[in-house]
Amino acid sequence: MAIEVWSKVKMGEKCNLEQALAAFDMFLLHDRRGDFNDISKDLDELSNRYKEENVGSEEETPRNQALSLAQFVRSHNLTGVEDESNYRDLQNNFIGLALRHEDHPSLPLISTAIYCCLAQRLDIDARPCGFFPFHVHTIVRPPSGVNLDGQALADDSDADSMYLDPFATAEEVPSSNLLAQLTELGVGDNMRALYLGASPVGDVVLRSSRNILHSIQDSLGNGLPLAIARPGASASTKTMDIESALCSSLWASLLFGRQASDNRFAITGPEEMNHLQGVIRNLETCFPEDLTLVEENLAPQFRGLPAYDQLMSSIHAIRLSDTVPKTRRPRGSELVRQTVRFKVGQVFRHNRHDYLAIITGWDVCSEKNGRWAPTRNLDRLPEGGKEQSFYHAVVEDTTVRYVAQSSIEIVDIQEPSRIMMELAGKYFKRWDRDSRSFVSNMKDEYPED
Repeated sequence: MAIEVWSKVKMGEKCNLEQALAAFDMFLLHDRRGDFNDISKDLDELSNRYKEENVGSEEETPRNQALSLAQFVRSHNLTGVEDESNYRDLQNNFIGLALRHEDHPSLPLISTAIYCCLAQRLDIDARPCGFFPFHVHTIVRPPSGVNLDGQALADDSDADSMYLDPFATAEEVPSSNLLAQLTELGVGDNMRALYLGASPVGDVVLRSSRNILHSIQDSLGNGLPLAIARPGASASTKTMDIESALCSSLWASLLFGRQASDNRFAITGPEEMNHLQGVIRNLETCFPEDLTLVEENLAPQFRGLPAYDQLMSSIHAIRLSDTVPKTRRPRGSELVRQTVRFKVGQVFRHNRHDYLAIITGWDVCSEKNGRWAPTRNLDRLPEGGKEQSFYHAVVEDTTVRYVAQSSIEIVDIQEPSRIMMELAGKYFKRWDRDSRSFVSNMKDEYPED
């Protein structure tokens, strides 16, 4: 559904802002509430509440209507974040999460989008002004035939515009202030119309994808799971599905990066290759079911380029891997019995990084390639360095890890968290309360685990 919506946007077909941004939420849902219809219902309810609280507002001038709505979204806490230290929290990038969360945390782009989506329901012509450096504003235009103060116009070309910043204030932002900032930044006269104009929906999607990627990089910059990278991160963010969020960002960047109206957000060649490789990694480790989507929606735009052969080769290899029997790893040999201490399905805590994870596989010793080991300082690990047993694991933040045996501390828990149960569904049959572990669904590969 999400890719279908973005494909419509890319092809210039009619698609509103809320659907284009709600597509990011669709990557995170799984079986939870918050799809396109849910987000539309939430916005409908808010617009109805506005009408109840502002009876007769439709008789006001376009300017006063726009200001009244700005006051409404701010008074209902539909803008911004309460704690600035959580500004870059991953959850702040998703319109559905912002609408459903009791505190409605959001980045300026999402705050502006919520305002614009409500405005559309109230016949207010409001759109994101997303090209302005460092911050997204809202541009409001009057209906045909009048200006913002409701006065009749002989020619619509004389119509004025106003700017708002719902994230920061309910007051109008003087255009002179924005022009002064552009002058300070050295933006020439020939670019000002672009920076102060309404952004195409595709560019808003692209900017949102950048924000998501920055949030992930900010939190995982040191290679740790999200819950560990920033101890101040909100509880909602700590349990977010990072792999799916990353996947949404990569897809949007690849679909819209080449056609950006503003070169600041356009995707570069090396960056495009990195994102493509990220999608391939996601296919291999998390989302092999997306192969057809990649073939139909991403592959065509690389046809004729070296990346096309690489992509199609990876798709072929993934399809082929599904037909190749898994290597059996029995525990009968003396080496395995003496070396591999833990079993598939056990839950552990990393003794240095403190995250919770489930073991999904093991190797008697590190099977990662030779370039990988030195970058991780494996030889410095206790209990034999890279010669000790290593375990494949899926972490609560949905990332996939390769963990040294010396870093694992098995935990005794009564019941796994909801997030962990959802992750386990891909690898395990059920949770066993007696053994305090998941029952393996991979007996063809690990017959005795």
